Amino acid sequence: MKKDGDRTYVYVVNGDKLEERDIVQGIEQEDVTEVASGLSDGETVVVRGKDFVTTESKFKIVEE
Repeated sequence: MKKDGDRTYVYVVNGDKLEERDIVQGIEQEDVTEVASGLSDGETVVVRGKDFVTTESKFKIVEE
């Protein structure tokens, strides 16, 4: 999750590209934050390296 002024967004995988998606942040507890709206079940979101990517970045999905 990234913030830019009043805007909160994430990078979502869309085929072989990344797209910025505005979200509404919900409840925060320690290191977990709820996304109240803006994402659908099953969408893949960048969680590591998010400060270093753009919509033009090449990426590789790594499952843990």
